[in-house]
Amino acid sequence: MARKIGLFLLILVAGGAVDAAWFIRRDVGVNFGSSGCHGGYGRFSGPAYSFQAEQRHPLAKGDTLEVVNTHGDVNVSQGGGSEVRVVVRKVVYRQTEAEARELADQVHLVIDGSGRVRVTTNRDDLERARPDAGFDTHLDLSVPSGVSVVVRNEHGSVSVADVATAQIDDVNSEVRVERVAGAVQVNSQHADITISEVRGALTLTSRHGDVEVSDVDGVSSLDTEHGDVTVKRVHAATLEAKFGTLRFEDVRGDLEVRAQHAEVEADAVDGKAAIATSMNGVTVRRVSGEAHLATEHGSIDATDVGGALQASASFDDVTLAQVAGPVDVTVTHGGLRARLLQKGGRVTASGGRVVVDGFAGPLEIQNERGDVELHPASALREPLIARTTFGDVRVQVPPGSQMRLDASSPGGELDIDVPGLALTRSEGPRATGVLGTAANDVRLFADHGRVRVSPALGKSDASNDGGDDDKGDEGGKDDSES
Repeated sequence: MARKIGLFLLILVAGGAVDAAWFIRRDVGVNFGSSGCHGGYGRFSGPAYSFQAEQRHPLAKGDTLEVVNTHGDVNVSQGGGSEVRVVVRKVVYRQTEAEARELADQVHLVIDGSGRVRVTTNRDDLERARPDAGFDTHLDLSVPSGVSVVVRNEHGSVSVADVATAQIDDVNSEVRVERVAGAVQVNSQHADITISEVRGALTLTSRHGDVEVSDVDGVSSLDTEHGDVTVKRVHAATLEAKFGTLRFEDVRGDLEVRAQHAEVEADAVDGKAAIATSMNGVTVRRVSGEAHLATEHGSIDATDVGGALQASASFDDVTLAQVAGPVDVTVTHGGLRARLLQKGGRVTASGGRVVVDGFAGPLEIQNERGDVELHPASALREPLIARTTFGDVRVQVPPGSQMRLDASSPGGELDIDVPGLALTRSEGPRATGVLGTAANDVRLFADHGRVRVSPALGKSDASNDGGDDDKGDEGGKDDSES
């Protein structure tokens, strides 16, 4: 009985293999012949045979060359003289070479026009007469200098170099454009795109493919979905994107990014940076102008910003360093770590810790369910407001500071010990006082938390600060991190 069951299973497996082979041959189009195997679909399957032909047509500087192809690669490069030279490589799918040659002899280049010269093939006519005809036409074109090029190619790669302007549409394979004297336009589907050395403006739309852009003198306007984007050494750039990793380096003008489900990284922006994304983080470094950064469900990390900074994040933290202008930060379900804020600013946070290490200028902080820890860069001479609920407020006061202090901690406690501070009130959860000839208000409020005001300490001392309170271990860790 066991042998019969085994034999039955073997028959089922063998039958399934036969069915699978027939499916592959019929629908996927993998055929075998004396010339080898070619994987494809329908009429673009079977043994492949290649044939070549050449044709020339007058074309002068200032003319436009339009290339229309359906199946096959298109390569355009600069040549000499005053004509376009077209070499067509016809790849024909037939069971025998004789059948392939007979079909190839019917495939012709069609070149016509003056001023705007059109290059294509007689594919439409041939396919109407022979619906089973399967062939690719790969076109290599050599053009005079100063020619503008328009390429429409549905199934095949496109390469264009050393032309006046370039427009590329309907591409579903690799695109490469380089050394263009004027503007470039690209519209592609399911294609990786590489563009470099463009003296004019760049306009690009890409779906389902990676994009690399470098050395563009004009404005770059990009629209991408489902692909990574890398942009280097360009003038002002704008990008709308969905799903991908977006990287910018050496932008010599303003940068504007509107994205969804994308990580954004920008380094060296000589202008303003306006970046908004979601479900991922934003990282910027070395922005000479203002920075406006926003993300939902992601972090923000900004370093070396030459102007004002506005940042909005949720469900992650904001990290800032070396910001020359005032900051305006809103972070929901996250915290802030900042250092070297040269002109202070405003911070609204919830659900995380706020630490500012080294700041000047007026500063206002509103936090919920988290601590606030502040270390001024120099003597306090500007207004300071820090409020939190269910957390502590800690401020270190450098030598030479002046302030009118108003501190309160309902439901918590006060710890105020600053040399030279003359307390004018110290009752229950509130204390007021004056340090120096103060004209600046320092208001500290912790609801169900602790307000601690102490002298600024050296780093070695600060790492051990807080050992006398109930959060001694946590306090020591916080100070060393800041």
